[in-house]
Amino acid sequence: MNAPEHKVVTLKPASEPRGVGARLPFVDGVEKVTGTARYTADLPAGGALFGKLLRSPYAHAELLEVDISAALALPGVRAVITGDECDMPYGVIPIAQNEFPLARGRVRYIGDPIAAVAAIDEATADAALALIRLRVRELPAYFSAADARKPDAVLLHDNKPGNIEREVHNEFGDTAAGFAAADLVREDNYECAEVHHAMMEPNAALATWDAERGHLTLWSVTQVPYYVHLTLARCMRMEAAHI
Repeated sequence: MNAPEHKVVTLKPASEPRGVGARLPFVDGVEKVTGTARYTADLPAGGALFGKLLRSPYAHAELLEVDISAALALPGVRAVITGDECDMPYGVIPIAQNEFPLARGRVRYIGDPIAAVAAIDEATADAALALIRLRVRELPAYFSAADARKPDAVLLHDNKPGNIEREVHNEFGDTAAGFAAADLVREDNYECAEVHHAMMEPNAALATWDAERGHLTLWSVTQVPYYVHLTLARCMRMEAAHI
């Protein structure tokens, strides 16, 4: 009986390596290094309205009245909204659903958005912001964690005792034994500067509304488009599939 024949197969390397470890170019690399990439602010927006925000000049205050009547009457203004139209809370993380698109009842930091204006051009939007009148009752403001944690400090949120968003306690191993056996134990408070990335793209947002289908299309500056998508659907009470 003859022995079966054995064939030798030679595997040739692929002309271009693929998968883990391969040096693959960025899909949009050429556009970025040549300056031809279009960011949100570069997109054509013929006929678009200009949006502007009125931001709080107060660090902490109760909003007694936000009078937008004069701004609404200004020629060229298409809409003015306040926190009364934005009653759905949201948050970047699930445990902190305590933000609103516009302040409701109280402002909690300088720059907190109070009202939004849509107008035919930027100058008209700026003029409309200047016509909005605020009546407030200033509240104590705290500029350090220690002051905000004092027993008599006013709460930023009524459901957050001690001005604490949440407490997390983790303990690993026998810490008491570790301290007892240590040659030196040092306790101190440490502070470090906040770090922020330097993005190439300027802040911008462009939206278009399809009235016939009830669909919203948004071009936005964001690292996580899914967060924006979910938050818009939540705050605008829309089906996510329509955004």
